[in-house]
Amino acid sequence: MTAQLLSLPDKVSPAHTALVLVDIQNDFYSEKGYTRRMHWETGALPEMPSIIPQLRQFVERVRKTKVRLVFIQLVYDEKRFSGPELAVRERRFRRLSERLPEGERAAFFRKTEGAFPCKVGTWGADFVDSVRPTANDFVVVKTQYSAFMGTELDHLLKAQGIRTTVLCGGASNMCLGTTAYDGFMLGYYVVLMRDLSTGWSIFHDSILANIDHNFGEVASSGDLLEIWKA
Repeated sequence: MTAQLLSLPDKVSPAHTALVLVDIQNDFYSEKGYTRRMHWETGALPEMPSIIPQLRQFVERVRKTKVRLVFIQLVYDEKRFSGPELAVRERRFRRLSERLPEGERAAFFRKTEGAFPCKVGTWGADFVDSVRPTANDFVVVKTQYSAFMGTELDHLLKAQGIRTTVLCGGASNMCLGTTAYDGFMLGYYVVLMRDLSTGWSIFHDSILANIDHNFGEVASSGDLLEIWKA
């Protein structure tokens, strides 16, 4: 039986740790991306672009350690959406529209027709320029919220001897959170980065508290850099 890792320094030893960057893509983290375009007027906008300068500096320092970097890339093809996915999307936009004056709702719905993030082959699906994978990093493409669902991520991590996933990116209430939950269920130690994770404000703090209590541990980038001496 493999020995338990109880302290944060033991869990995130570079020998068995991967930094998993979830969906650091233009449509989510650029000022001109989908999230900014679609949700600005509803007041439901997560402040996602604001973490990029700090994340860039963090990644530069992590590259000097033996921690492996895995970039997760969400790619959507509207022809492959399931019925439940389309129904959830429709309901989400309807509820967001309720934040707007009644006279603006029809225009908002017209704007949402055929709109979704990270379309195959688009600028929006590409990684943010300042936080991109290099030839030494791994890239895993996904089509669902969780980076483990229908991908080679689990096999890749096991092949690299990874026991701990340090997660950053977004969104905590969707892709980042489901990846954390699935990672825990698959037997990985999960550490989610408090200051380099984003999500919708009405969900974010409670999700981080839940992960910290039931699925792993929440830590800051400063905690990790100090442990890694980076």
